[in-house]
Amino acid sequence: MVLHTLWYAIPEKTIMEIPRYEKQWIGEGLFVEMTLYPTASGPKFSLVLIDHGKRVVGIDNHENKPPHKHVGARELPYPFITLDKLFTDFWQLVVEYLEKKNG
Repeated sequence: MVLHTLWYAIPEKTIMEIPRYEKQWIGEGLFVEMTLYPTASGPKFSLVLIDHGKRVVGIDNHENKPPHKHVGARELPYPFITLDKLFTDFWQLVVEYLEKKNG
């Protein structure tokens, strides 16, 4: 399975000029949903993996919270540095979840 996003091909400056939304089905009942939009105080983002209607991993900074990641029921701080690192870290969480799920 190849996991990717077209956002990797777009320069970071360009990504931050226009709100973006992408949804990718990656398996039976599994999809990734990514939302990113610029604000005066920096990017707002939500990247999640949904497994049969339940968020299983994600990284976001919504609801006036600092960046954090979700792994199962746990919410942990996430040190946002760049969008490239955000995407890389998110897809790594997705791969780790899928490897664990599929044994």
